Amino acid sequence: MPVPHCDWGTAGPPPSVSLGSGPPTPAPPQPSAAGQAPRSPTDPPSFERDIRPLFTDRGRTAIRWAFDLGDVEAVRQRADAILDQLTSGRMPCYAAWPDEQVAVFRRWVETGKLD
Repeated sequence: MPVPHCDWGTAGPPPSVSLGSGPPTPAPPQPSAAGQAPRSPTDPPSFERDIRPLFTDRGRTAIRWAFDLGDVEAVRQRADAILDQLTSGRMPCYAAWPDEQVAVFRRWVETGKLD
């Protein structure tokens, strides 16, 4: 199956980052909820726990030409542009995120883009 290639429109993509060669690095496994303290709804989202899992391997591959969606620093630097694309439904390029997922990303941006 061909990998979709996202188009950022007339504004173009955010600045590129050299990612080297080879296949994308898979996201590390996420810890299970077992053994973790329950989160309060007012806790700010974290990249590792809440944001990175929103980006699928398919989405990461489609945008890899510009930057790595699995890298917190790359996503922080482009968070506003990513949020614009998510809000408009242009990202990910294969299907828009549900409103709940966009809201989690927006909250991460608004609460300081914590790790």
